[in-house]
Amino acid sequence: MKPLILLTLFSYLILMQCVSIRNLNPSASKIRNIRRHRLVPSCPSYSDVDLVNQTFPFKVDFNSSSSTKTSAKTDGYGNIISMNIINEEYLPLSISCFTRLHSLHVEGTRFPTFYFHVPMFVRHLSSSLTDLVIKNTSFKELPDTIREFRRLETLVITSADLHSVPDSIGELSSLKILQLFDNSLSAIPSTIIKTSCLTTFDISNNKKLQSIQTLNGHPHLMTLVADNCSIEDIPMDLPQLVNLYMRNNKIHDVSKIYTLGNGTDERKNFDFRKNSIRYLTPFIRRVKNLCYLNLDYNKLDVLPMDIYEVKTLKHLWIRKNNFENETINAIKMNMVNTRIWA
Repeated sequence: MKPLILLTLFSYLILMQCVSIRNLNPSASKIRNIRRHRLVPSCPSYSDVDLVNQTFPFKVDFNSSSSTKTSAKTDGYGNIISMNIINEEYLPLSISCFTRLHSLHVEGTRFPTFYFHVPMFVRHLSSSLTDLVIKNTSFKELPDTIREFRRLETLVITSADLHSVPDSIGELSSLKILQLFDNSLSAIPSTIIKTSCLTTFDISNNKKLQSIQTLNGHPHLMTLVADNCSIEDIPMDLPQLVNLYMRNNKIHDVSKIYTLGNGTDERKNFDFRKNSIRYLTPFIRRVKNLCYLNLDYNKLDVLPMDIYEVKTLKHLWIRKNNFENETINAIKMNMVNTRIWA
C-alpha cells in the first residue's frame, strides 16, 4: 500500500509542476515551503528504471546514451548513472531519487530553479553529480544552494538567459570546467577565484559583461573564452593561462599581457581580433612561449620592435588594421620565421 501512496504523491507533484512551475518565482516562499516540506515524499522502493517508467511523463531510451535524445544509462546494479532529458516539457522532480546519478543533461526542457530548494533533490544529487548541463531553457538565476554540489567537475548553463551567479560558486571545490556562454550575465562573482581546480572557463556571448577582473590571480585557469562581450580590459596575473580568446570585445589596452601564463612553459595562443587595440606593449617579449597571436581587426598602425625578439611566435595575424604597406614589409622582413597574415 505504501508504494501506491508514494506514487500518488509523486503524480501529484508532477501535476503541480505542469500547472504552476512556469509562474513560480523566488518571492513565492509560501508555495516553496509547502512543496519543500509537505509534498516531497521519501523515495519509493522501486528500481531507478521502474521509477522512471512509473513517474516520468515521457519515454526514456535505456538502450542509448545519446546526448541528442532523451536517454539514460545504468550501471551493473540497475542504478541510473547518466541521463539526458532533451526537448521534453519539464524535468520530473522524481529525479531526486537517483542517488547514483553522475551526469545530468537537460536541454530544451523546463528545469524549475525551486528544485534546488528541495532537500531531497539537493541531498541525493549533490552526493553523486559530477556533470550538470542545462541548455536552451529559461534558468535566470543559479540558486545559492549550488554550494552543496561539491562533487561537480563540469557545470554548463548555456542559452538559458542566466542573469546572475551566486557567490557560493566559489565553494565548488572540484569544479574544473565552467561554461556560461550565451546568457545575460553582467558580472562574475569575486569568489570565482576560490574555485582552485577550475581550468576552463567559457563566458562568451554575454553582451552585458564589461569586466572579468574578478578572475585576476586565479591560480590554475588554463583556458579562458570570453568572445562577443563588452569587456574593456584583459585579465591579469593568470600564471597557468595557455589559451585566451577575447574576440569582438571593446579591449583597447593589453599592456598587462606579460602577466598571463608566466607560470608555465606551455605554448600560448592569444586571440584579440575585432577589438580597439591601438598599441601593443613592448612587454610582449616577456610572454613565455607565445606561439599564436591574432590582432586582426584592431586599430594598430605600428608594432613594437620588441616583437622581433619573440622567437617562439609561429603565427601572427594583423589584417584589417591601420598599417602602411611599408610597415608591413618591415615586419615580414624582421620576422622571417613567423607566418604573418597582413
